[in-house]
Amino acid sequence: MELDKNTYNNLVDEIRQLVSQARHHIVYNINTELLFTYWNIGRLIVSKEHDKQYDEFSVRQLLISLSKNLTRELGKGFTRSQLTYMRLFYLHFHRFPEKNMNGLTVSHQSEKPVKSTGLTVSHQLSWSHYYELLKCNSEEEISFYQQSAIHENWSVRELTRQKDDIIVEYATRGISNKIFVSKYQLYLPDKKVLQDKLRELLNN
Repeated sequence: MELDKNTYNNLVDEIRQLVSQARHHIVYNINTELLFTYWNIGRLIVSKEHDKQYDEFSVRQLLISLSKNLTRELGKGFTRSQLTYMRLFYLHFHRFPEKNMNGLTVSHQSEKPVKSTGLTVSHQLSWSHYYELLKCNSEEEISFYQQSAIHENWSVRELTRQKDDIIVEYATRGISNKIFVSKYQLYLPDKKVLQDKLRELLNN
């Protein structure tokens, strides 16, 4: 007995959906594991420098040595630049939520947080996104672009473009970045809008 056309098409759709979901879960899990691994590498580096009370020069030498050894033993992906950003990843993002085997969200938190409010890692962004975010000058700026990238579903290229297009210096007469971040959190105005707002604030 042959399947009717509708039954067959439904079966194909169900299989296609199942495979699509599996692929999505695989990509999600790989990204989560990668982020968690890099976050923990940063944790180990920061923990060591705190225990030994390394100064800036010693930290730099540590990263150079680690890069040489890890590249020789594990291959690509452990340049001094990469390790530097893994360290910054841990320093800026104090909380790392993940799902355990029961599907419940658990949170890993930095053991020795630095003097900052700390950000939370989102699995919706890739390591390449975070690599770009960590080039920002402050945690306020990182948080702003992180949330924008998540809400607007930006690719890494689009995130880079948005950052390059909206570079505005806010440190004028003591005006805080928070004014602009809170005002424009839901959308990104053009440069003229920001300049007009700055002029308005200065004239008050």
